Amino acid sequence: MADHIIVARYQKGGQKFELVIDPEKAVLYRQGKASLGDAVRFPQVYTDAKKGEKAAESALKRSFDTDEFEKVADEILRKGDIPQSKNQREAEGAQIRARLIEMIHRSGVDPKTHAPHPNTRIDAAMNEAKVRIDINISADAQFQDVIKQLRPILPFKQEIHTLRVMVPVNCVGAALKIIKGTGRLLKEDWSGNGDLIATVEVPGGLSVDFQESLMAATHGKAAFTVLKQE
Repeated sequence: MADHIIVARYQKGGQKFELVIDPEKAVLYRQGKASLGDAVRFPQVYTDAKKGEKAAESALKRSFDTDEFEKVADEILRKGDIPQSKNQREAEGAQIRARLIEMIHRSGVDPKTHAPHPNTRIDAAMNEAKVRIDINISADAQFQDVIKQLRPILPFKQEIHTLRVMVPVNCVGAALKIIKGTGRLLKEDWSGNGDLIATVEVPGGLSVDFQESLMAATHGKAAFTVLKQE
């Protein structure tokens, strides 16, 4: 059997079992979006697929209480280890990279201008710094390390803006969705006529977008006061 085959592995009853799979279809099978026939390249359970060593019926019955291929393969695919294909690794790396770029854009500013870096600038800086993305680690966990690598190229300051926001009573519902979805609501007060007066913390990189979104949601009637930038 060819060395380049991709194998799903599962350990049960003290023995290793393998299936030859299409990794992308195998992941879809777990999600209920592909058939078993699409996910498995050969309808056979192996103990070592690359050597062509098939699992004995007795071993299957001992470990799975059945030697029916469909039932055994289903358990292996649902509970076993499915390696990622090159396309899957590249796609996941691209997703994490995009998430990191957006996090940098949203959470900090250029200390000289106090404006967020454009995504294209961040992307170019990551290329220049030769930042490597680890697909086994979340974007959140890699964030500080990536920032450290970018600092010699991309001046960056994590900045928090504290704003007082006034929203007219007839726009409060839409405004609160934006406030809670973008920043941290520190305090909310209500005027005698029902207008909302909120104190909100917003990442520096989102401050302008936040204010523009609220102005759109309130038809230009929101009012802002910057209390603090740090």
